[in-house]
Amino acid sequence: MFTAELWYWSGPPLPSSGLALDEELVTEQIHRAETLPDVDVLVIGDSAALFAVDTSLLGHLMDGCRAESLATIGFVGPVGYAGILQRFFGRGRTASTLLVLVHGLTLQREPGWAGWEQFIRDGGPSRRPGLVGARDKILHDVIYRVIFYPLKGAYGAYYGSAAQFRAFVSQSSGSGIAPSHGRGPTDFGSGVYLFASSQLWREGLSALADVVRAARLKRVFIALAPIPSSWYAAPSEETRSAMLDEVQATLKLSDSTRLPLPPAMDGTDFANSFYLNEIGREHYTHALADVLSDSSCVGDSPARSPTPE
Repeated sequence: MFTAELWYWSGPPLPSSGLALDEELVTEQIHRAETLPDVDVLVIGDSAALFAVDTSLLGHLMDGCRAESLATIGFVGPVGYAGILQRFFGRGRTASTLLVLVHGLTLQREPGWAGWEQFIRDGGPSRRPGLVGARDKILHDVIYRVIFYPLKGAYGAYYGSAAQFRAFVSQSSGSGIAPSHGRGPTDFGSGVYLFASSQLWREGLSALADVVRAARLKRVFIALAPIPSSWYAAPSEETRSAMLDEVQATLKLSDSTRLPLPPAMDGTDFANSFYLNEIGREHYTHALADVLSDSSCVGDSPARSPTPE
């Protein structure tokens, strides 16, 4: 057990449970932020961004650019996104292009989500007492890899365990695939989606603005993830535009930073009402590559000749 305790302290903190999907994802993206080299295109945002952009495909479509995602979950919020970016830029790393991509629901931040900001500040799960940590290390790195503990529902059927989901994200340049059956639903019902933000979201944007400005990036783009087309109407466009104006004003970005990406997509492109499925992800990634093609991966791309750590 003493050897296991030394093993535990020699590595990064572990998620509190081998079955905690959100913690596995956020811990993996923190680790990637602390280890990635310079990149051409960097994506930050929530789980809608995680599932909307195939960063491996994006790099291929942009003539071999290095595209990476550090997207996590909506609970992390702008303060948490800033903390993840600081772990990347604070090491002297840089990117030609930063894309901030979130779903409209993420803008409605609630007080109970604040614990995730501390999770980012702590660099992941807090260290536990030695022997307890040693037990968790054995469970996480040995038992959960030998004995199969699948996730529930569609994620368990698609990925298997939380650790396997984390491995997929690691091997996929930080992106994931939202599980779905077949082509996806065709109808989410009618209605009008109205974009709105909470005071907590607006206050948190200042932290993200500070990190983005300090990084002195050449190109910073913002976008809101698409919603099903059956929910999108004129009021949706009006409120969506107002939200983008709000983010641009806080980040002090020009109008040119608003990408002309599809605000809504067909229901068959969605795994559920919030996440694109694998086919929708491919469609959206192609659209993103098209609009970024004239502004990223240029001759002075930092990822072309990475500097040593």
